[in-house]
Amino acid sequence: MNVLVTGGTGFIGNALVKELLLRKNEVIVASMRSNSPQNQPVKIRTSNLKNLEDCVKATKDMDAIFHLATAGEKGKTQEEIQSENETMMKNLLESAKKNQVKSFLLASTLLVNSFLENPKQETSRRGYIQSKLNQEKMLVQTATQAGFSFCIVRIGNCYGPGFLSSGQPSVIGTFITKAIENQPIPVFGEGNQKRSFIHVDDVAKGMCAVFESNKANEPLDLTFPETITINDLAKKIISLTNSKSEISRIPQDHVDVSRPIFDMEKTRLKTGFVPQFSLEKGLKDTISWYQKNKGK
Repeated sequence: MNVLVTGGTGFIGNALVKELLLRKNEVIVASMRSNSPQNQPVKIRTSNLKNLEDCVKATKDMDAIFHLATAGEKGKTQEEIQSENETMMKNLLESAKKNQVKSFLLASTLLVNSFLENPKQETSRRGYIQSKLNQEKMLVQTATQAGFSFCIVRIGNCYGPGFLSSGQPSVIGTFITKAIENQPIPVFGEGNQKRSFIHVDDVAKGMCAVFESNKANEPLDLTFPETITINDLAKKIISLTNSKSEISRIPQDHVDVSRPIFDMEKTRLKTGFVPQFSLEKGLKDTISWYQKNKGK
């Protein structure tokens, strides 16, 4: 099967491309970069997804699209991020119709779940979350009208080897870096905020499982089915790195102590997928990678 992966040179994209190749797919990456993801044997179609003509060229002769690309958030307003993400989605969907693509997978975010439950919640990423929700709606509407299959995965906090050099903000990345350097680990408030984290290899396998199940006619969550408090996460990383770091409490007027909303049981029943990396196993894997590649 010919598969186009947008954002295929990114952190999750690299893992997904590797998994798709293992499953004997022909993989094309649409990216503004010309470099192949981790030197994997794939073709690059240099594309600006905000340009419709580029999208039409990128999707030509493709059987399926895995859309992971998102607007870079650094230095942009939430309104700009929302506009860019929705423009890319609109162009890809129009191109998918034109080139008669058979299937479309959208990588969304687990943050949509809590946003839907409480649309008035305070969040610094409102534009990003709203854009993902709107992308989901656009996909359902277009796929239904055009007659191609679709699936949506709402991905939780992702981590794993390579993430610390990806340039993306990450609580696990920050904690590991500080712990290995024996520096204070910053925790907002009492650290009672609960979070769920999923290893990048599990994300890649989970996305493929959802895609191949042919039962994903509704958004499915993709995260590890257990939560941990930020305070316990910091303690675990200190222990696993044999660090001398101490936890540094950062005062904050408002700390989100809510529990992430997800239903991994529904994902398991629909697809048979169960994450293979426990948090401890995944953290050991990530710490080992960082120690070997530190300074490279």
